[in-house]
Amino acid sequence: MQGKTVLANALDAFKTKKEGMIPSHVAEHHVDVCDVVLQKALEQAKISIYDVDAIAFSQSPGIGHCLRIGAVMARILATKLNKPLIGVNHCIAHLEVGRLFFPVKDPV
Repeated sequence: MQGKTVLANALDAFKTKKEGMIPSHVAEHHVDVCDVVLQKALEQAKISIYDVDAIAFSQSPGIGHCLRIGAVMARILATKLNKPLIGVNHCIAHLEVGRLFFPVKDPV
């Protein structure tokens, strides 16, 4: 990933004070914020959705309820924009993001 630039890192992480991550609750949160997070990312990157070359999404492994929300959103965007849809391994994506943002040889 050398020579690549992250244009945006928009987040709205699920938080709970006592229950932990209940898959259906986390998925509901994803539904509630997906459009807002997308808009925030586009604003941070100073681009339009039409400037995007491809749509990537985390496909597995992970919490299925949550991954499905991202997959549906990605498929809708890819279809609407006529862009390639790219499935990404969820765990490897976390590791690669760690390598992008922190000077480590092994993010594990």
